[in-house]
Amino acid sequence: MEWLFKAAGLCLVFSASASAGLLKAYKLTVRVKRLDFFYRGISDIRERIRVGTGETERLLNICFGNAVTFGDSVGINAAGLEKEDAEIITEFFENIGMSNSEAEYERAGVYMELVRNQREKAEKRRAELSRLYKSLGISVGAFLCIFFL
Repeated sequence: MEWLFKAAGLCLVFSASASAGLLKAYKLTVRVKRLDFFYRGISDIRERIRVGTGETERLLNICFGNAVTFGDSVGINAAGLEKEDAEIITEFFENIGMSNSEAEYERAGVYMELVRNQREKAEKRRAELSRLYKSLGISVGAFLCIFFL
């Protein structure tokens, strides 16, 4: 009966370690997806500004939904984003609608480029580290199981 508890404990240690590695790799993927979402949203709002299909707040709700909130200050759903990513996106939303449509169109193009650069960095980092985190989590879990045997 003692071996059963030991086996259960080893399974728990291994699964916790492997899950930590998988979670870390998943966070890298979430960052890429969130940046891609904001890039597509900025691209969409840029085209809608060029065409002139409505007022800015309505366009923001169409393009971003609940990801952006307005009140005394702009708030974005920054889950999965790093601080630098969130600052760039927040800066875009803080000053939107302050100038004419041509200037807004150009400004959105600049921020599209900034977000695209951040996305490329995130994708590169994900490609480099995702496999490492997964392997490391599994390896540490296996090592701990062997150590506790």
